[in-house]
Formats: sequence, C-alpha cells, structure tokens
Amino acid sequence: MKSRLHFMGIGGQGISAVAQMAQAAGDSVTGCDQRESATVHALRKAGIAIQIGHSAEHLNDVDTLVISPAVPALDPQNPELLAARERGLPIVTWQEILGDLMLDKCVLSISGVHGKGTTTAMLSLMLVDAGLDPTCEIGAVVPRFGANYRLGKSSYFVNEADEFNHNFWHYHPRLVIVTSIEFEHPEFFADYEAFLAAFEHFIRGMDMQGIGRYPRQSL
Repeated sequence: MKSRLHFMGIGGQGISAVAQMAQAAGDSVTGCDQRESATVHALRKAGIAIQIGHSAEHLNDVDTLVISPAVPALDPQNPELLAARERGLPIVTWQEILGDLMLDKCVLSISGVHGKGTTTAMLSLMLVDAGLDPTCEIGAVVPRFGANYRLGKSSYFVNEADEFNHNFWHYHPRLVIVTSIEFEHPEFFADYEAFLAAFEHFIRGMDMQGIGRYPRQSL
C-alpha cells in the first residue's frame, strides 16, 4: 500500500529530490515551504501540491510527516510538527524515506566532509555515460540532469550520504567512497572521536558484499 507523505520544507535540495522520487515510486506527495522559490515552482510543475507557510491543516489526509533532521531542534513549536504528534502520525526524516527507496538496489554512496557533492555528480554522470541508467540523488543541481536527482530504470542507485544527525545510517550501500575526514558539525557531534565513530558505524552497516574507498589515514 502506497503512503500519503507530506514533506515539510520541501524546497530544500535533498528533500525536494526525495519528494519527487517518492512520487515516482507511487506515493501521494504534498509539501510546504516558507517561501516561493525556483525549486517550489519546479515541484509544482511536476504535479506536487505545495503550500506556502505552515499549518496543521496541511496534514489532513496524510499518513506520514516528512521533515529535515534539524527541524525538531530549530522549530519545536512548528504547528505541523505539533499536529503530527497530537494525531499520532509517524514523523520521519527524508533520509529515512530515501533509505526505503533504496531497498533492493545496488547503492553507491559518497560521503566525507569535502567534495562529496561533486564526486556524487561525477559518479552519476560516469554511470549514465556507461549506459547503466542509474537513479541518482545529489545535494545540488547537476546541469546535465537539470535537477538534483535522476530517475533510472536499472538497479544502480547513487546518493550523497551526509553524516549530520547520523543521516547516512539509513543507507546500506554496496560501495562507499569517503572523500575526506575532518571534524565537522560540533553542534551535533561531541568530539572528533564521536565523529569518527559515526563513519565507522556507517561503514559497518554496508551491504555485506560491499567495498569501501577511503582517504589515507582516515578510519
């Protein structure tokens, strides 16, 4: 049974790509954002109903509220967040939805502190040019795709895997490329050891037949 998903803050780069992927997978998708933007216009053109601003009414006829990881801390009194809790609706991050969309795929994840967006785009284009027809999720618009995602028909799935909030723990790739390791997100990670531990957990969660490529002297 397909879900009825409402994406709060749908105009963001990663969440907008996942919203369109979920729609293509057959889910019913709506969204809202704080302001109009080129991304919002593109999503509407793709057939996604989007409201400007936040309201509990946006959750009518919705099964699940999809958010960005920082929302509960930055906007704990958001009316949609409060309404979802009152109604007992599942509240999930878009990274969790992406992880579900990746199930049964050959996932190739790009992580690291610097260069992961560029590397994700490069690997995506390489697979396209090789005729492998991958699905791709990138943290920025790729000019050749005209979007921050690409829907393919093969089993290959390329994504940009972010460490903040342990977001990449929702992915179980066959291949991991870690571009670099440098302490980041001190607002979330207590120290460098906790930061490294997050990457180690991610690597250990790979598909058991997977392989990894890391920078020297990192893990």
